[in-house]
Amino acid sequence: MKTNLTAFGAAIGLGLCLWGSCLPVLAEPYEVIKAEPHDYAPKFDQEDPPEEKPQVDFTVAERPAPQVGKVYQELYGDLDRDGHTERVALIPFQVEQDNTFMQLVVFNDKDQEIWRTPRLTDPENKRTFGQFVYGNFEMQLLCDLDKDGYMDLIFSTPRSDVRPMPYRVFKWDGDKFVYAFDGALERSKDDKELFLWNTKGWDGIEGVCWLDGIHEENGQIKSRIISCEKGYKIKEGEAFFKITNKRGFRVTRWTKHLLDVKF
Repeated sequence: MKTNLTAFGAAIGLGLCLWGSCLPVLAEPYEVIKAEPHDYAPKFDQEDPPEEKPQVDFTVAERPAPQVGKVYQELYGDLDRDGHTERVALIPFQVEQDNTFMQLVVFNDKDQEIWRTPRLTDPENKRTFGQFVYGNFEMQLLCDLDKDGYMDLIFSTPRSDVRPMPYRVFKWDGDKFVYAFDGALERSKDDKELFLWNTKGWDGIEGVCWLDGIHEENGQIKSRIISCEKGYKIKEGEAFFKITNKRGFRVTRWTKHLLDVKF
């Protein structure tokens, strides 16, 4: 692939920025899957007034320093639609200078522990979570992706280079979370408001548009959108989404249209 120093610099700049990308706000104790289509405001149309080009802030949101035995992050949801709300937490068990290893722990509505992952320190294991020198694991969403009545847990996973945000998905099977798949949420080539799971990997970012940091906000799904166009021209936007029956996400309302990023 031919490129020039300007394009190479833009790609490196994006990599450094994405490494420190914003982390999602912790979810409040309500279910994303209860949001209905009418809860969303209408889409912007082409007659909207032009928006000012954003000066994007990719800094990491502040969190308390991880401590052994103390909850680092938690989400709430009815994992099996039985009317009881469970709490899913990441709890550190080993804190080192460069790496922090955590367990995924589930509590019932009486705050009793009902399941946890083993204490794993092998980064190659799909159930190893934590903060590492090359990036962090963060819980993004509890939602029912395939409408089977059981919640899926979506993690963002560490990345140390320029690529679409890698996610890891786990399925609650009634007793525990089991690994489902890894993938990125990339825009469909046929529908610019549909983002589908790409589980086959990637071979570059030019011409790719992806969801970068999905999270829950006021009962709705929200995400930043990053687009890398021809010549490594980077654009950034933000929108609300709903889950489709194609194991993907569809835009319901744009809050920021895709605009050029200022580095």
